[in-house]
Amino acid sequence: MIEQLRRILPVPASPAQAMFAVVGALAVIAALAIHSPSGDPALAGPVRAAPPPPDPSPAAVTSGGLRRLSRTLGRPIYWVGPRAGTTYELRRAAGGNIFVRYVPAGVAAGSKGAYLTVGTYPVTDAFRGMQSFATQANVGSKPVAGGGLAVYRLAQATNVYVVFPGLDYQLEVFSADAAEALRLATNGDLRPVA
Repeated sequence: MIEQLRRILPVPASPAQAMFAVVGALAVIAALAIHSPSGDPALAGPVRAAPPPPDPSPAAVTSGGLRRLSRTLGRPIYWVGPRAGTTYELRRAAGGNIFVRYVPAGVAAGSKGAYLTVGTYPVTDAFRGMQSFATQANVGSKPVAGGGLAVYRLAQATNVYVVFPGLDYQLEVFSADAAEALRLATNGDLRPVA
């Protein structure tokens, strides 16, 4: 597209002309992005607000807040469902990684502690990559309902990674109790907030 713009825009004679040329080119690009290929703005589709930027600061949220964020982002956020006596702590990190941590009631968001956490990581073709990882030495795996696969390092079974065919996300369940991590990752509790 840049080469096409260079061919149709005249070479500027001054810095002011260069600035006007750049502004004009950006206006053309914006107009092309907003309008549909048919030229009918009604067929261009919905205009979406930009999603909120990642915030590495943990914050306490409700289950409704998790659902709203999932809808706003247009992507799933996984968790293991509601748990009595806990506060949901949300942390959004670079690369689109999202963490939901189950902090005991009365403990502030961001507090240190090895609490149950579910991570949702965007990974293209996650299932195939995890199938390959599952064949390595010192790695365990277990099938998950729905055709999924749970994979974990035998020496660090507190972190269980789950993938599903056709889902471009890798999920992680962490628990200080390795048996709990594997159980939650494979028993059907791991699911998108709904």
